[in-house]
Amino acid sequence: AYHDYLERAAFDGVGATLPLGVLPDLNESTTNALYLGGPSLGLPNRDYYLEDDSSLVAVRDAYVATGAALLAAAGYAPYDAEAAAQAVYDLEKALAAETLTRAQQQDFSLLNNPMTLDELATVYPDMDWPRYLQSLGVTGIDQVIVSETSYLEALPGIMAATPVETLRAYLTLSLVSTWAEALSDDLGETEFAFSQALTGLE
Repeated sequence: AYHDYLERAAFDGVGATLPLGVLPDLNESTTNALYLGGPSLGLPNRDYYLEDDSSLVAVRDAYVATGAALLAAAGYAPYDAEAAAQAVYDLEKALAAETLTRAQQQDFSLLNNPMTLDELATVYPDMDWPRYLQSLGVTGIDQVIVSETSYLEALPGIMAATPVETLRAYLTLSLVSTWAEALSDDLGETEFAFSQALTGLE
């Protein structure tokens, strides 16, 4: 199950749709707090998915093509890999659309939304939050600071509308992309070529 995998994703370096992290508390910088952020995306930010900019078309095409190559290396047949990579892009675009803009992210008041575990369960009931935290070795936590409340509220609907095959491809691609350089020289070169398309650097 998707949510069962999320319990291991953090240890694999993959944040997926419900990434948790520890950062200084926005209310008290001398202490740390547990944060629930927005989705892990293959492109740098929401603008790459949503902006009507012709210069981004080549980047999007390169991202889907790279995703297809990485999924093919993970065992997908070529045609299936292409379709899955496009489906992952479409999912990430839907996720990105629900996140704060870069300008909004500069407003700390929008990022500072403490929720108890019961409140999290009300907003996102499909996740067993105590079990999720326990699996990550997090104890003694009674609240989490949610930095993307609108995203969290929209996520159950997005998840319900997304085929499980697409969720599986999203996690597979996230994992292979994260560890491409460690998996093989060919995968490392594939990921590096995408970085070049993304940054324009040689």
